Parts: sequence; C-alpha cells; structure tokens
Amino acid sequence: MVSYCFGGKDGLLQALIERAVQGMMREQRRLEELALPAQETLELHVTATIRNFVRYPYLSSLSERIQAGERAAVGMSTTFAGPTIAFYEELLRRGVVEGVFRAHIDPTLLLFSIVGMCEFLFAASTWLADTGEELDEAFIERFTAHTLRLLRQGLSAEPVANRR
Repeated sequence: MVSYCFGGKDGLLQALIERAVQGMMREQRRLEELALPAQETLELHVTATIRNFVRYPYLSSLSERIQAGERAAVGMSTTFAGPTIAFYEELLRRGVVEGVFRAHIDPTLLLFSIVGMCEFLFAASTWLADTGEELDEAFIERFTAHTLRLLRQGLSAEPVANRR
C-alpha cells in the first residue's frame, strides 16, 4: 500500500513533511492577511511554531534524513525556511516602522534562533526528566512565555535600560 500510494517509504515520509509544512505555511499566510501589529503577529507566529514542534517534533530531522538520502526530496529549506525568511523580512520591516523592533535584525538568524529553540526542546527531551520537568501543557506554556520574552527583549527598539 505504501509503495502504491507514495512510491515507497521515502515518498510516505516526504508526504508527511509536506502535510505538516503546508499547515504551517497556511497559518503564516493567515497571519499576513490579518495585518495585525508586528509584535502581535510575531507572538502568534512563535506560539504556533512551538505548537507545531509539539505536534511534529521529528519534522526537521526527518527532512534532513530524506534530503541526505535522496536529491529529489523537497526539504524544509525550500518549503519552510525560504518563505518564512521572507515573512520575517516583512514582519521586521513593519516592526521597525511601528517603532517596536530595532533595525538591522537578520531574518535568517531569527529563523535559526526560533527554530533552534524549538528543536532543542525535543532534541534534548531526555534532559526534561533529568531536570524534573515534564513535557506537559504547563511546561509548553512556560516555554512559550519564556521564548516570547527573549524575543521581545532581543528585538525591542527600546534602549536596554528602559526594558522591563
């Protein structure tokens, strides 16, 4: 059945990646269409990104494995990273105009930072038990609030002395 429907295991895995990424990209387009203030858009986007990593913790590593084994595979860099970097470029530009983000933030590094924080949470999932934590709703909410605080303060147009 897998061979018939997907052409093999790699095709099945690729379809799984595409399904997850399409959902994330739909959410990103929805946020663009809402035209909310930049800070609010970023917060909704990051919250959705964290939730997607909770739903699909294997997504990036699976994409890397498929690409390593098959040149024809469409990876996360094509389907997610490129469009998300463009989304960040526009979001950061709007945030600078609105006076909430500082200028000259690299959208590619912002992508690596956000995805990196999310990926590490799952790459080091065994650390959770070692630290007495559990990947439950309360922890995900704490992680989301912490990540948003880091981003708000790191992107803020306000001088460091004025930040809360």
